[in-house]
Amino acid sequence: MANKKFIIIFVLMALTFSAVKVLTRLETTETPDLTQESFPIEFSGWTGVDIEVSPVELEFLPQDTLFVKRHYTKEGLGSVFLVVVFSGEDRRSIHRPEVCYPSQGWTIRGKSVYPVTLDHPIQTLKTARLDIAYGKEMFGRSEIVLYWFMGNHRITASHLKRVLLMGFDRCFLGRNYRWAFVRISTDSTQKKEQDALEVLQTFVHDLFPLITSDTYRQY
Repeated sequence: MANKKFIIIFVLMALTFSAVKVLTRLETTETPDLTQESFPIEFSGWTGVDIEVSPVELEFLPQDTLFVKRHYTKEGLGSVFLVVVFSGEDRRSIHRPEVCYPSQGWTIRGKSVYPVTLDHPIQTLKTARLDIAYGKEMFGRSEIVLYWFMGNHRITASHLKRVLLMGFDRCFLGRNYRWAFVRISTDSTQKKEQDALEVLQTFVHDLFPLITSDTYRQY
């Protein structure tokens, strides 16, 4: 029943947005304090190295899409791969990783909601967790992925909720806020599951207060 209500709301908002778009042109608006520069290259013992955006990504995604791609390491703990995609005018800039991982040869073995404890008014960040694998079991590799969405001082791990919130801003506020898709991952091939999760938990705990003000709300 809840899903049915979401679908009805989405359809109504889509129709409203279509009408608004015909009458007005929405300009992309930066979310305050959420830019590429918001993600520091060094913090809390983590050191990042920038990774070049691939030609495939640049060709596939709209031209006004912005990126942050880095490989972070922390001595004595491990490494984390961070990808941040900032949406532009076209909503295709952001899509769920469940769509792109299988097309790249990865197998999604499991999906769940994973909570991360924070030193922040939100207290517990609900992230979407994916357990993925590549190649044959004995000779392949595995990773644990956490992701969430941020935009206009809102946070959610739900793609549907993000679309609805973004639609609300477009339809009723007349603004197209630039949302950010934040994805982090770590190799779990040679690690115990809990050890890999500890790396991700520590990274989120250290990074989150630097990119999120106290005004953010979670949905």
